[in-house]
Amino acid sequence: MDAAPRSTVPFVAVLALVATTALWGTSFVATKAVLPAVPPITLATLRFAVALALLLPVTRSLGQTPNFGRGAALLGLTGMTIFFVCQNLGLRFASAASAALIMNGGIPALTVLLATLVLRERLADRRLAGTVLAFVGVGLLVLVPVGELDLTVRSHDVLLGNALLLAAAASAATYTLIGRRIFDARATIGLTAGSMVYGVLFLLPAAATELAASGMTWPSGRDVALILYLGLGCSALPFVLWGYAVARLAAGQVAVIGNLELLFGVGFAALLLGEPLSRLQLGGGGLIVLGASLVAVA
Repeated sequence: MDAAPRSTVPFVAVLALVATTALWGTSFVATKAVLPAVPPITLATLRFAVALALLLPVTRSLGQTPNFGRGAALLGLTGMTIFFVCQNLGLRFASAASAALIMNGGIPALTVLLATLVLRERLADRRLAGTVLAFVGVGLLVLVPVGELDLTVRSHDVLLGNALLLAAAASAATYTLIGRRIFDARATIGLTAGSMVYGVLFLLPAAATELAASGMTWPSGRDVALILYLGLGCSALPFVLWGYAVARLAAGQVAVIGNLELLFGVGFAALLLGEPLSRLQLGGGGLIVLGASLVAVA
């Protein structure tokens, strides 16, 4: 059978990455909705336990085995444990839209910076223009207040929440750079499954401590459905798609196209949670889409 044209592989990788950003964009809304019933670290643990219940059998059915090397451990630590602990804790004090703005405004910038410094990646003229446009869009969004602060939340708690979300962004940028170095296009699922096993193992002690300290009410049917969605729709599937894309695209390209997650996150927060959007935010989102398009076709 003839190999697919070279241009086809990056195009499919871009589509996989766009689908990933859309699914991850919904995770802010689902997480925010279930946090009142399930503590943040416990929620992250349950999310990846559900994902593993699907991913491990799929990995074996495809003739692959989970990768338990040092690289997989680093991916699990940065992209799952640290990232989701910081995100879920931060979401206790931030709106879903605010979290999308802070994290997805920070992740691409930090990833491009690290890719330039560590991987020595250079951006072609069109990709550079797309990067600038996307960053301008991110800047517009970050400068626009989203919703009203809960007056029962103290100012230092708001600052702590923002700091945790920025820490999550830094961890995600590190995850992208590590993945860019070690993901093998032929064994994406095995590495994803192994890293997810590490992520759950790293999370378990913190989740046990959290439950011992604060306890947890029995989740409702709606909460269970959201946990299943977070595990299957926002973890198992998009992490596989992300691994496929990052093995075939430059880190800077992944970062800028990843800006679409910000647009999806804010959009779903407005649609499903009623968090408001301004004209300036819509304009910033348009710049992100245009910038991501230039990067994708460059």
